[in-house]
This record gives sequence, structure tokens and C-alpha cells, in this order.
Amino acid sequence: MHIKLSHQDITLIFLVITIALSRLSSIIASKFVNFVWKWLLCLSTCTFLTFALSIFTDHSRPLFVLFASSFLGYCLIESIHIWLVIGRYSKFDAPLFAKYTHEEDKLVWPARKTFGKIRRALAKSEFKFATTLLVRVKAMSVMSSPIFYSKEGDIRLQLIFSHIGTRRTLVNCILISHMRSGAIFVTHNLQAPIAAFYVPPFEACQRQFSAVKNLINIHVKRIKKSPKKALCLCGENCLQTINDEQSKLEEANIAHGYCELVDGRANTTISFFGRYRLWVKTLLSGYFGL
Repeated sequence: MHIKLSHQDITLIFLVITIALSRLSSIIASKFVNFVWKWLLCLSTCTFLTFALSIFTDHSRPLFVLFASSFLGYCLIESIHIWLVIGRYSKFDAPLFAKYTHEEDKLVWPARKTFGKIRRALAKSEFKFATTLLVRVKAMSVMSSPIFYSKEGDIRLQLIFSHIGTRRTLVNCILISHMRSGAIFVTHNLQAPIAAFYVPPFEACQRQFSAVKNLINIHVKRIKKSPKKALCLCGENCLQTINDEQSKLEEANIAHGYCELVDGRANTTISFFGRYRLWVKTLLSGYFGL
């Protein structure tokens, strides 16, 4: 049976799928679903604009020309918006490379089935909870991060729960191993790009859409392939070790021009080159997963 869809039907289908994926993303906290949702939002908006332009302008223009114009206009507005957000963010007196403080030894976990799977994955991989660290800005807590260690103690796993609005919560994971040679292996799936430089001794590997279980497997394989021996980490020095890593990253990024020290500010700020790099990284990460 041949079904013929009108312009309005096609636009409505795109909008329904976009709304459904937005709701699904808020329920299962999936980065991949969120990635698909962003593309569908872009396509549905461009489709709507295409048919709106075809109605209110010259009908002789091909639809693909109108769609291409709408797509380019959408990309331009999105790019300008991201640049303005980055410019505003760079003016905040917040640390780019946060220094952690000790919070408590109690594990606080979001009550969601998706996050429950992460706990079970950590238990199967024999990761043990160590402590919870906190980031404060002007005496106000902005982020808490539970820390886990592998059974052998050679892998530190840090979870970061990011709250977006009132309903959506995304989880990011960072795995770190210190090698006897001085190298620091980093494997992460951070979605919000900071676009900072990972330079020696850091050897970073990003897998944006990988789940925690897959990240653990990737990190373990990286260690096994390396001829260097992993250095066991002591849980008692966890806070000092993480803050030392943050200081090394900050010094490296100041040297590479990503951020700079500004008189009258307690923290570094993103330079113009850093804002451009962050702008490019945000676009590539949001629409191409890079």
C-alpha cells in the first residue's frame, strides 16, 4: 500500500520523534540518545522552516535549496549561541581545574535503574568505594564525586554526576592509572568538553558514548598493552593525588595558551585561543561525538 505524506505530516513525524527522544533521554540518561536527539532537533527545525519557506516564498525554489539554507542558518545561530555561552562562562570566577576537598566516606547514589546498573558493573569488576570528594566555589558545593579503586589498587575510577535542569542527570566516568615511568593513563567519557590539553605525562583516551563497563575494559586493555608497569595508588592519598593531577593539568594548559592568569582573580580564565578551541570542541562533540 502506497502512503503519501504531506509536508505537514513529515514535519509532525520529526517533531514527535524529537519530543519522544528528549523524554527517553531524560529517563535512561543515555548520551547516545541525547546525541541522536540533538540531530533530530536540528533536522525537525530545518524541515519545519523548509516547508514554511516554501509556503510563504516563491514555490518554484527546490525544497533541497530551502532545506540547505535552513540548515546553514540553524548552524550559524547554534554556533553564535555556543560562542556567547562560552564567553559568559569564561567570565565566571570558577576554577577550570577544580581543587577537591574531602566530603565524607558515605556513598551518595542517584535513585535510578540506569545508575543501579553502574553499581552492579562496578561490583562485578571488583571496584571498591573509597571516598566522596567535593568541589566548592565560594563556600557553595557545586559537584560531588565518588571515588572507587580496583581490587589491585592500580586503577582509580571517578564518577561525576551532572544534573541538567530538574529531571536529567548524566553520569561521566574517568579512569586513571599511574605508571612507574611517570606516565598517567586517562580513559574517560566526559561529554561536556573542556577542550583542555592532555600533554605528557598524561596519555588520554576519550570514548564519549562508552558505558562505564566498557570504559573499564578499554582502560584495562590499555594498561596490558603498555610495557610500563602500573603503580598502585594508596587510598589515603587519594585527595592529594587528584589535586596534584589538577595542578599539573592547569600548569600545562597555561603553558599551551589555553588559559591564563588574570590580575584580581583567584583562578585562571580561558584565553581567546582557549575559547576558540572550546567552541570547536563543543560543536564536534555535540554533533559528531569527537
